[in-house]
Amino acid sequence: MCGLCGMYFCQLVSLASPNSQIAVSVFPAALFLVVAFAGFVVRLPSLPDWLGSWAPIISFARWGFQGLVINEFKGNEKIDYYEIIQMQIPEPYQAFIENFGFEGYSKYDSLPILAICLAILWLATIIPIKFVSFEKR
Repeated sequence: MCGLCGMYFCQLVSLASPNSQIAVSVFPAALFLVVAFAGFVVRLPSLPDWLGSWAPIISFARWGFQGLVINEFKGNEKIDYYEIIQMQIPEPYQAFIENFGFEGYSKYDSLPILAICLAILWLATIIPIKFVSFEKR
């Protein structure tokens, strides 16, 4: 689902651009914003309050990443958390998830949110395709 959201996001950027050169120029910056608020580059707890309160919620990449991280690490006995966290703590999985800012969620919480993001991005691309004349561009 995250891949489909990415595809529709690319289409939305290209639809919002007046020509292909601008679309190619704008896309890396737009994609960086999506990825930056997913928790790849900057951990979500370290974002400022004014930014961390809304930006990670609208990033479809965050929900895909969160679902995969929780699915991979929760209940996995093969992982040595000491190598990752570098300290002995009673609940290493919980500390690891809190470090990412994913506490309080399960892997299944990401699916409906990704579905909503997919529907919004799909509608945001289908409506302009139906009603805007792109031949004039």
